[in-house]
Amino acid sequence: MSLEVWFAVGALFLVLWAGFAARRGGALRSRADTAATSNRQPHVDEFDAGPVLAQGLDLLAEIAYRDRDGAPTKRRITVRRLHGSEDPEYGNTGWIFVRYAYAWCHERQDYRHFAVSRIESLTDLSTGEVIDTGTRDIAAWFRSRAGIKQKNELNSPDVVKWLPKNSQTSYGKEYRDELVNGIAILKDNISIHVLIKHSFDMLVNVSAMDWEDIQITEILGDKKNGWPQIARIIANSNNSMDKRIFYMTGLLSLKDPVSNEEIQQAEGWLLWRAGLLDAPPRVIPNGRPSTRRPNPPLQAVVERPRTPDHIETYEVDIIEVELMGGVPVAFSGRAKRMKTEHDRAWTGHKRFTLQGYDPDNQPIIALRPSPQAEAVSDAAAWIAEQTAPRSRRAT
Repeated sequence: MSLEVWFAVGALFLVLWAGFAARRGGALRSRADTAATSNRQPHVDEFDAGPVLAQGLDLLAEIAYRDRDGAPTKRRITVRRLHGSEDPEYGNTGWIFVRYAYAWCHERQDYRHFAVSRIESLTDLSTGEVIDTGTRDIAAWFRSRAGIKQKNELNSPDVVKWLPKNSQTSYGKEYRDELVNGIAILKDNISIHVLIKHSFDMLVNVSAMDWEDIQITEILGDKKNGWPQIARIIANSNNSMDKRIFYMTGLLSLKDPVSNEEIQQAEGWLLWRAGLLDAPPRVIPNGRPSTRRPNPPLQAVVERPRTPDHIETYEVDIIEVELMGGVPVAFSGRAKRMKTEHDRAWTGHKRFTLQGYDPDNQPIIALRPSPQAEAVSDAAAWIAEQTAPRSRRAT
């Protein structure tokens, strides 16, 4: 056999060998990636993501995510575990909050904890569904795919009924698919007559809008720290003579049709009229906002309801008072939460409100100048007196 033939056979052998090696290397890398995502154990670190809500998951998604420095990134992740809270530290309200997704990051080739609050959008790679309507809906996707049921869905006596999936009403079809887990019909079969200004466009000229005459029949919402929170209201419109959905995010103003006066603290007022609150919220006064900084700090002991059945007590050094029209509406300072059977001792900066209705920060229900003193009859008036310039104080 000639030398040229031997060279040709050798070259052919090298080409075949290189192709075989490349294919085997690719298969090994593929198996290694699969093994890594399924079997690799998390690296040990000091991060505490909270209680495990679900594990053994295999949820493939692509997320638009902002890292801890605020830089936007795109990540392809395989979610293995969900962390969140349903324990007394967060109020023991029975509501489940998904806070972190523990997932294999295909870009970083390692496991990571992803804060749900920093996920700006999520694409379900198994269905193509895109969720870009905020943290609440993204958390609901995680709960739904992991099969996590809100405790209140089965146990809460405050939820009259859950919106049926087979609702055939004309308005039910429109918003049924937009509801996230946890939103329920808080109260139905009601009749609250109001005038409303409502818009989906936040840049609308409010003064140019007409008032719409409506009769509210249902209130939909959920609970936050055990307090009812309105998401949408269903009403019969006396203007268009049909049934309408009004989102609280688009609510501009409410007016009492009898007195023709605008209603302050609309959410709390509606909850009270629907029988979901025992009393109307304390109204925030009109006027110019201002602040006072008492020197030395003003000391007080305050009681604040964390949930409807759970009262917390704090010793506070008040360093700033917020006023509207000269009337105190909130204050903040260094606070020390008193240890009880249900509360751990805690110290830090905290803000307390005096008026209004806020599911995140309920107004205080009592204020004492000292631990041994009786509660003052009017906390706002007492704070105004104690922080007023010396020349204005009562003698």
